[in-house]
Amino acid sequence: MLNNDYHVSRGKEHIFSAGLSEQCCSLKGDFMNMPIADNTFDAAYAIQATCYAPEAQGVYSEVYRVLKPGQYFALDEWCLTDRFDPNNAKHLTAKAEIELGDGLPDIRTTRQCVQAMKDAGFEVNTLEFLCIAPAGSVGAYNVLTSASDGLLKGGREGIFTASFFVLGRKPLKETEIVNGGNL
Repeated sequence: MLNNDYHVSRGKEHIFSAGLSEQCCSLKGDFMNMPIADNTFDAAYAIQATCYAPEAQGVYSEVYRVLKPGQYFALDEWCLTDRFDPNNAKHLTAKAEIELGDGLPDIRTTRQCVQAMKDAGFEVNTLEFLCIAPAGSVGAYNVLTSASDGLLKGGREGIFTASFFVLGRKPLKETEIVNGGNL
C-alpha cells in the first residue's frame, strides 16, 4: 500500500520493467484499512513505513488478514532498542528529535513491535538489528537536522535502530497442515 499516486506509478513502472506484472502490484490506499480481500497475497513487506501507523497491531493485523495462510510478512521498522531508558533525559531528547524531525508518532520499542506482530497472529521467526541510519535531506534541512541529531544521539546511546527486521509467518490452519500445507 502506498499513499500517493507518484509512488504507485513508479512502483508499477518498476514491476513492469522487471517482468513481474503477473506476480506483483502497487496499490494506493490506507494500510490500516486495505481494500483487499482476505487471504489474497503470497507475501508482504513493509520497509520503514508502518512506524507511521497510529497503532502497530492494527496495521499488522491488516497485513495478516490479506496474507494467505502459511505466508510471510517481512518488516523493517524504526524502533527504540532495549537500551532506551524513559528516565534518561539524553534518551528522551534523542527520541523527541527523531519523532519531530521525521514526523513519527510515539516511536515503538522492538519488544512492542514483536508483541504487536504476535498479537496480530503472526509466528515471529526472525529478528535482526541492521543499525542503519538514513541520510539527511537538503530540502527539509531544518526539520531533518533535528531528526539527524536525534538519530546520531540515539545510535550512539544504542537506544534507536532505523532497521529492526522482523519476519512473521501467518500460521497454517489444522486442515492445511493435515493436507501437507499445499494451498
